[in-house]
Amino acid sequence: MLTFIPFDTQADLQYHSLSPTKELNRILSAAVVSKIFRSLLLSDPQKALQAGYQGESFQLNEEDQNWLLSVRATSLVDLAVKLVTYQKEMCYDATELFTTKSTTPQPVKAL
Repeated sequence: MLTFIPFDTQADLQYHSLSPTKELNRILSAAVVSKIFRSLLLSDPQKALQAGYQGESFQLNEEDQNWLLSVRATSLVDLAVKLVTYQKEMCYDATELFTTKSTTPQPVKAL
């Protein structure tokens, strides 16, 4: 028997393609590999954004920039945990547009 996966479940599986926070992931990656950038990001995110990393600038949308400037992370691990939470919230906000009434798989009749 074939089953139909509701669109909201498919959207959850495509989380990374729906995530509006790709630039935040780049920032976190830079913080992982550079102790200097990490220190600046944790102490003064605005300066870290302005400075960029190794000649690369970050192009955050307004919502992501506001989030980054308002989050108060005490360590890189703390920032990563908060980023994952933020990304999940953003993903679920996006999937609300596409959810169906049923969240259980529905049988599909063969032709």
